[in-house]
Amino acid sequence: LPCFGAVSGENAMFGIVESEEGSATIKASAGTSGRGYSNAYVTFNVRGYNNIEWDIGDSKGVAVANDVVMLNDIWPSDKKFTVGYYPLSGEKADYNGMAECYKEYLKKNNLLVKSETEQKNYQITLIGGAKTKDFFLGLPYDKFLTVTDFKQTKEILNDLTEKFEYKPAVVLKGYGEYGIDVSKIGGGFKFASALGSSKDQTELEAYCKENNIPIYTDFDLIKFNDSGNGFNTFFDSARTANAETVLYYPKKKNIRTDDTSVRSIKYLSRHSILDAVNKLNSFTDSKVSGISLSSFGEIAYSDYKDEEYMLKSKYNEQSAKVINTVKKAGHNVFLSAANAYAAGISDGITNTPIQNGGYTVLDQQIPFYQLV
Repeated sequence: LPCFGAVSGENAMFGIVESEEGSATIKASAGTSGRGYSNAYVTFNVRGYNNIEWDIGDSKGVAVANDVVMLNDIWPSDKKFTVGYYPLSGEKADYNGMAECYKEYLKKNNLLVKSETEQKNYQITLIGGAKTKDFFLGLPYDKFLTVTDFKQTKEILNDLTEKFEYKPAVVLKGYGEYGIDVSKIGGGFKFASALGSSKDQTELEAYCKENNIPIYTDFDLIKFNDSGNGFNTFFDSARTANAETVLYYPKKKNIRTDDTSVRSIKYLSRHSILDAVNKLNSFTDSKVSGISLSSFGEIAYSDYKDEEYMLKSKYNEQSAKVINTVKKAGHNVFLSAANAYAAGISDGITNTPIQNGGYTVLDQQIPFYQLV
């Protein structure tokens, strides 16, 4: 959520980053050395940059050093960098007042709308499968490891509805061609054959509809590392500030550096996202009632292939367009840990943060996201 606040006695000031949120960084300090006062404020990046590493030949075994180097000299045009400040006082000068202020701001700007979908008491995520290595006569090959097929999914939901008073909302994750592993955009816009027939999938959807169980099939429209379905890993990948392909690696668990021993993940070019949504709608059509866009709601990124999308620009407008396109095709939309500009126009959210980020010393844990 692109907002922050400060309280002093019965007075407070609440700030909302109202435009170019993607290029903003919220900063705060307690008791500055110069004036002794605490402060909170926003800085904006107006030029693109890259983090780089280089070998410093350290005799102590430290192989690399990190630095930030300005690599892009494009000056933003036709952009406004705006922070709105809202004074609060009395009973409003606290977390609840700030949450109420932000909620009203989201409503006023059509970023928080009422969903017609009935909200369930709990939500479960079921994993379809994953790719694994197997051997035939000593030769390795990729094999789909089934975790939960369509028939088993139906059995699980039937057990839950029989044993518990409340019915869940259900997300099907990893039911695409490569399971939970990153592959083609949208999991290839294809269900893994190992999970069952098209009849099994249709019967599952029909069962959920008859029993008033919202079901959402998850599609990743952001991350991919294989070409296919009209998207190429070279031509359709997002670019960094120095025009290189954006590469993401999972972190090594022990030292938190990039694990370059595994395949990198690329991000789809921002101008290709709507094409991916149209292909998604074409595939799902009447097959799928609800769609989960987990990665789309929680990831925001720049794409320097197009000046329009540098500095994470226009992500809120693009998100609204994507979500509304899916809704117009007749699907409900479910998101994960969604950013402010996407959360309020979805039909449901999971994995919302229930505590602070832990980046500094904190006295209290405030579930501000839920308050809003």
